[in-house]
Amino acid sequence: MRYSRYFAGFLVAVGMLLSSVPVAAARDWRNPYGDRPEYRRDDGRDHGRAFRRDDRRVERWRGAIERDRERLMEDERWGRWDRARRDRAELARHERDLDRYLRGR
Repeated sequence: MRYSRYFAGFLVAVGMLLSSVPVAAARDWRNPYGDRPEYRRDDGRDHGRAFRRDDRRVERWRGAIERDRERLMEDERWGRWDRARRDRAELARHERDLDRYLRGR
């Protein structure tokens, strides 16, 4: 009974120590080197802008493909077969260009 207070304090200290170990280990799990310039992968320029521009280009292509599909369905519905043939060729070209762009990226 005489040492129970010390034993309880020891258990609290060990518990606090063990609970902080995962936090300390996960502190920099994404970037262990921080922002030290000698370990950066880029040359300091904003490469995110290029990716955003590429995403906008892909979204424009997907929008064009969607419009081509709608136009093709409308032309087929109304029997405009010459326009439907052109729309089909344009849709195939847009899909091919997008696929080629996404594979080469």
